Amino acid sequence: MADQVSSLRTGIKYKNTPIGKVPVDWEISPLGKIAGLEYGASLPEQKREEGDNPVIGSSGVVGYHKEALIEAPGIIIGRKGNVGAINWADKDFYPIDTTFYISKNQSKKNLKWLFYLLTNLHLEKLNITTGVPGLNREEAHSIIVPIPPVSEQKKIGEILSSVDTAIEKTTQIIEKTEELKKGLMQRLFSEGIGHSPFKKTEFGTIPNISRKELESQKIVIPPFDEQQEIATILEQFDTDMRNQKDYKKLLEEAKKALMQVLLTGKLRVNLYSGRKFNRSQSKISSGFGGRDLCRPGYRRQEA
Repeated sequence: MADQVSSLRTGIKYKNTPIGKVPVDWEISPLGKIAGLEYGASLPEQKREEGDNPVIGSSGVVGYHKEALIEAPGIIIGRKGNVGAINWADKDFYPIDTTFYISKNQSKKNLKWLFYLLTNLHLEKLNITTGVPGLNREEAHSIIVPIPPVSEQKKIGEILSSVDTAIEKTTQIIEKTEELKKGLMQRLFSEGIGHSPFKKTEFGTIPNISRKELESQKIVIPPFDEQQEIATILEQFDTDMRNQKDYKKLLEEAKKALMQVLLTGKLRVNLYSGRKFNRSQSKISSGFGGRDLCRPGYRRQEA
């Protein structure tokens, strides 16, 4: 992700438009002219047949079917239910009738860039509150949006996708660490550290402590020095998880800030940068306080 961040540049010339200032080489257009929202199709659960193609509703994948309606990649927009929610499909899919969709054949623009643009538009604000709630397609189509050159669309999509990938990997690390900690706690509180031999009891396998001590307690209490060692091990897990959660929060903040500046042209990407990434280039002092986006356990640095 950080090698993408290193390609950002400023020094931008703007022009005035009905939606405000945009870079001089950008265009503006109603959303409907660059990507029409098409209706999904009805596919009741009882009519779905076993298969690998995701069936996607307004809140994401709701099942699978043997046939796909749309060839990937594609964008799915919540029409009813979770109105305005934006989902990405990188596998052939079946969008149901609570959604709109945009396929690669319906837009000449870069789909990843368009996915992030739609996310940044907050289409949930167009929810029709009278009658049956839903997304008004005509209103969505009429939104005027800024459009960078296709080459820049591709680069913006790559940058934001790299942040999403980092967020996803960090989430997986947090979940795995929590799972490992839970398993380790069960083992440490039952087997202790370095005990031999063990014996089986009504509490499970525990260090071979005296029967009198065992019968007088409803919980197993290791010696004090072992309590300290167990606490140190578990505290390290807690520290690791805190660092990972802090890092994930930083990435989410970075993504939000990058979307605001990249999708509006306030910050441009250098399409011709051939420089190799240097860790110090991962800092964007103006947007993220000079924090390192490369790793967890970051520290604030001078720009």
